[in-house]
Amino acid sequence: LVAVRRRVIATLTLMSYRNIANALSKSNKERVASLLASSVPLDSISNHEKLAAVLVPFCSIDGIPHLLFTRRSSGLSAHPGEICFPGGRYDKSDCDLVQTAIREFKEEIGSEKNLDFNVMGLLQQPMRQFINRRNLIYAVIADIGEVYCHPRSRPNTSSILLQPTPPEVDEILLLQLSELCNPVNQTHTVFRMPEMLIQMPSYKVPNFPIIWGLTSRILTITIELMTGAKHQYIMKQLTQT
Repeated sequence: LVAVRRRVIATLTLMSYRNIANALSKSNKERVASLLASSVPLDSISNHEKLAAVLVPFCSIDGIPHLLFTRRSSGLSAHPGEICFPGGRYDKSDCDLVQTAIREFKEEIGSEKNLDFNVMGLLQQPMRQFINRRNLIYAVIADIGEVYCHPRSRPNTSSILLQPTPPEVDEILLLQLSELCNPVNQTHTVFRMPEMLIQMPSYKVPNFPIIWGLTSRILTITIELMTGAKHQYIMKQLTQT
């Protein structure tokens, strides 16, 4: 029985790593695109809600799937120094929320040449901040191709150099998808509200800042869509003592 259990665990682990390695394959991106929304009808949004969009940028380094994050500038008044996805408020000049996410990405991150934004779609359900429930945030999932962030470490000739744009962003951070799927690097944080406590999935990868809050909520849903890998902690309400 023990031997059978070990074989099952080994098979599941192998399947998980295959899914991670193939996350950015053409067939998988087409599968994910079929599960996502292609657009959001803006006229259906209440005038009382503030719209925003973030880009969840998958990328590759030597063919290995990564995710890109930014560290917000320490000089910003809101959430200084936190780890997040590029994004910001919808502008009336934007034709849709996909353009909002891409525009904000370009404002926060400079590239030595134009990136190819292979957009898969938007998560079906928008996110709301716990503190400000009027903020409605849509996540746009995209693959931006082969990139790197350090001028002296170009992986190959097709990689595109990315650099942070001050004063909004202090640093660009790239993290392997496999690290985020590893249960060892998955933890949880507790968000205290006046009427309840909320447990939220978080990520604590060695030598990398903790990923928590809205970013981790979007990340957890996106990773499960792309790979089938579930976070070991779920978002739930806790009993206050």
